[in-house]
Amino acid sequence: QWRAYADDGRGFSIGFNANSLRYMPVSILHVEYEREVQIREMMAALLAVYINCEGNPESNQFQFFEDCVLLGSYMVAFKHHAFKEEKE
Repeated sequence: QWRAYADDGRGFSIGFNANSLRYMPVSILHVEYEREVQIREMMAALLAVYINCEGNPESNQFQFFEDCVLLGSYMVAFKHHAFKEEKE
């Protein structure tokens, strides 16, 4: 992977101490490669957003926006099964 993204290895790589990430404002996600699991997880998340905003959508606009942003940020953990060997 390094050769593909770094001009055949001539680029730069930045490493992080995994323990330090716990103190940073980041989310550590498990990458999911299986499409069926991705679909199940996305359906459950969409249902949760719907239930959270059901009843009085006008008063929940900010919450809906936050839920959608969070949902979008978690979608980066869904990758095509062809990349499974990367074990991200």
